[in-house]
Amino acid sequence: MSRRKNVGLAISVALILLSIIRFSTEGFLTTEVWAYLLVSPLPMAMALAPDSNLKQYDSREVETWEENGLEVSDASEVPDPIESGFDIPVL
Repeated sequence: MSRRKNVGLAISVALILLSIIRFSTEGFLTTEVWAYLLVSPLPMAMALAPDSNLKQYDSREVETWEENGLEVSDASEVPDPIESGFDIPVL
């Protein structure tokens, strides 16, 4: 297990134990007991989150794109949409 998972689980268990201890000493539910219980899923989510598996790419592995053979059309060559059969939307 990784250190992050161990720390997250330990903090979560500690918060749950603090909630149980406070409840048993005071004898009833208080705001502090509920706060411990409500905060305990946060470190557990941190512990159970998947590890980041980002692959670092070397600059030698990246392919370069060559743009020979690509044709760029001018705006004057674009046909009129009405002549192509498209309707003009009316809002």
